[in-house]
Amino acid sequence: MDGTERWGNLMSDRTVPERGASPGRRTSLAGPFVLIVLGLLLLLSNLGVVQPGVWDTLWRLWPFALIALGVETLVGRRTRWGGLAVFGVFAVAALVGVWWSARSPGSAALTDHPLQVAVPQGTRRAELRLQSRIARLSVTAGPAGSLVSGQIQTLPNERLREDHGLRGDVAAVRLEASASGTVSSRAGTPRWTLALAPKLPWTLDVRTGVGTSVLDLRGVRVSELTLVGGVGATTVTLPTLGASRATLRGGVGELTVRLPEGIAARLVARAGVGAVQVTLPATRDGDTYIIGTPDTNPNRAEIRVEGGVGRVRVESAP
Repeated sequence: MDGTERWGNLMSDRTVPERGASPGRRTSLAGPFVLIVLGLLLLLSNLGVVQPGVWDTLWRLWPFALIALGVETLVGRRTRWGGLAVFGVFAVAALVGVWWSARSPGSAALTDHPLQVAVPQGTRRAELRLQSRIARLSVTAGPAGSLVSGQIQTLPNERLREDHGLRGDVAAVRLEASASGTVSSRAGTPRWTLALAPKLPWTLDVRTGVGTSVLDLRGVRVSELTLVGGVGATTVTLPTLGASRATLRGGVGELTVRLPEGIAARLVARAGVGAVQVTLPATRDGDTYIIGTPDTNPNRAEIRVEGGVGRVRVESAP
């Protein structure tokens, strides 16, 4: 057999891929479906078409994402029907979600919890630990004679834990919402409106659930801020005076960080599924942005941002 015949036989033994077929491994479909569903729900929630309570139902149905991933792994990369199978899993999840919402408890009124905590004698520092579930959160500066004031609303089946006391010279406040059983949001979205003592140095640990969060800390002395975002848009305006350090972890939704005029900052930002946009004049070195002169300015902030699913935007405070 000459060289020409051997070459012809070798070419005839090779498998020629079908036209339009991908030569490599099929890409995963479960991940894009999850992002599409989250994006649609966020859009409908922001437009007021669906209530924030849908996220409580969605959290209970998260195992469907594992089912979809398993189905996609078994058949999605081997057959042309894999995408349809993954879509079917999410369709079943939607039907279960509708059924679950239909059988949830009926409408009931929100419960108001007025909050008024005086500054204990001997207090030199303050600490707030806050954890909400479904709420529109607002935190601002309050009157000097009150440690924490405002009002908290809870949904039916929600329980509010409120603790406060003095540890040494630190006045500590803890506010935490928990739920027993299924939570119905037909009564509306609860509002958490809090005002903090402006003259005390604060350590804030804020963990949000579902809903928009606005922390306007311009009139508050904050030495340390830890924010763990949930589902919804979050806006943080940093203090005007003093040195502060902030660690912000985004959830699902846009995270906006606002700097008052005259504040210098060193920002380390790592985006998740989204982009980091800094609209202020800054010097950039990789993930680090230098705004003003944070090494010499007494009014400065050290900021660390870890993005979640959504855009991270850094801008000047209006």
